[in-house]
Amino acid sequence: QGTGTNTLGGDLVTTGAIDLKGTSRATSFDADRTITTTDANVTFGALNSAYGLTIAAGSGTVSFASVGASTPLAFLSMTGAGINTLTSNISVAGGSLNLGSARTSNVTSSLTMSAAGGNITLGDVGLSSGVTLTVGDSGAGNIAVSSVTGPASGASANITFRTTRFIACFSKYCCSTS
Repeated sequence: QGTGTNTLGGDLVTTGAIDLKGTSRATSFDADRTITTTDANVTFGALNSAYGLTIAAGSGTVSFASVGASTPLAFLSMTGAGINTLTSNISVAGGSLNLGSARTSNVTSSLTMSAAGGNITLGDVGLSSGVTLTVGDSGAGNIAVSSVTGPASGASANITFRTTRFIACFSKYCCSTS
């Protein structure tokens, strides 16, 4: 508990939830790491490392306070069919940003997802009222998203895709051009 930094010295594998103390603690690691749960939740505060992270949480919810704010990750890859709760920017340095094509990412605050020219893959995206989501950094990476759903009530939400390459939307309601 409290503030400070968690340093992952190895991979984490458990059948239960992993709580790295939400918004009160930072987490870093000194090599590529994998976190695996059996359909359980994973909670992070600030996540910063020059290395990559794979998260296999099954149907569990993965929550981030921020990713790569002071040190962008090499890559971030998620698997499973659960929910991602996103409240702050996500930054990876040239590798892929894969939030799971079968996962739902709920965006509750305005934020930017960038991969420094790497590919970005999203499953379903749910935007809260008044949120602006920017995906990409005008680099050469492709962007793939299954669907985007705005708020049912309240202020409208916005999404901007920034890439010099391709945007693949897998739902007829995902993207429109004019």
